[in-house]
Amino acid sequence: MSQMALSDAKDLLSKLLAEKIPVRVFAASSCGILADLTGFVDSITNEEGVIVSASGPPVDVSRGYVRFRPFDTPCAVTYGEQRELPPEVRDTLTRVSGQSCLLFTFAVDWLGLFFTI
Repeated sequence: MSQMALSDAKDLLSKLLAEKIPVRVFAASSCGILADLTGFVDSITNEEGVIVSASGPPVDVSRGYVRFRPFDTPCAVTYGEQRELPPEVRDTLTRVSGQSCLLFTFAVDWLGLFFTI
């Protein structure tokens, strides 16, 4: 996986939004919480962060969504092929679709967006 500037990650997120590319969000926290959602990037703002929803834009909260805030929270961003994921991430994953991964690491928690362009 290669380090990526947050501005470049924002550009890639914008591409996923504009082209309505399906993504799978998988996230894990240090306290054992796991999140798994298939959907579309719904919105990207500095104030609200990134919203991925099962419905696609506009968000239908009854179908599920995930929001994360990489723009105002310190995080590392990496990008690469799924097979390049660090072992601690790969071991947590269930079956994940998508060849590529945009991985956000927040202290000890992480969130990956999996997709195929």
